[in-house]
Amino acid sequence: MVEKMVLDKKDYVQILEVLNNFSSVDQRKVPETLMDLIKHQANGCNDTLILNPKLPLENQVSRQAMGAIIYIVTKYIANAKEKESLKRILIENTKEFQEASNKQLERLMHSNTKKMEKVQTNISNLPIEMKKENFIKKIINKIKKFFIK
Repeated sequence: MVEKMVLDKKDYVQILEVLNNFSSVDQRKVPETLMDLIKHQANGCNDTLILNPKLPLENQVSRQAMGAIIYIVTKYIANAKEKESLKRILIENTKEFQEASNKQLERLMHSNTKKMEKVQTNISNLPIEMKKENFIKKIINKIKKFFIK
């Protein structure tokens, strides 16, 4: 069974163009129903992609398209050794992403802590005693002001 990918038409155009640049042997490894789905979804899109072999693929296609391409290659095209290599790369990328996310979270928490300290300092500088009028006194004062005018 082929899973349905939910992507933009532009992503499907990019996936199709990358797959068309694979060898015919590798292209035949991709299920026909999946290729038909990709072609159908790319149909009617005015976007085109001309791959430049001198540039990294990830600089030429969207993240969504790249994810779909990696999935297709891993599931259908790659041999066991290539799958293991891809798995290691994905795990390493995930670790790097997690570390970067943790650092960014720490910076945000540190920044928020400093902001909270400033707020607490401002609060401590407020007057200690505040006089409050209760609701009835406010009404009586309003009525007195009305009669005084």
